[in-house]
Amino acid sequence: RSQALAQLVPPTRLEAGCLQYDLVQSPEDPHDLCILERWEDETTLQTHIAGEALRRMLGDARAFMDGTPQGSRFRQVI
Repeated sequence: RSQALAQLVPPTRLEAGCLQYDLVQSPEDPHDLCILERWEDETTLQTHIAGEALRRMLGDARAFMDGTPQGSRFRQVI
């Protein structure tokens, strides 16, 4: 599972506007993975979301997902 997602990390970190893109894993459940990402602005985030690499990875990842990927958006306070 994590290998498929890990392949997305290096090229994504090189995308314009990417400030952070980290794959993290729960210490209690190794199947519980999360991508923490920060983008320069909404435009660069939307460009990433619309990109071919992300769509391809999500298509490949569906084979090992337990359900629909969930996402939450946060904004930095301090």
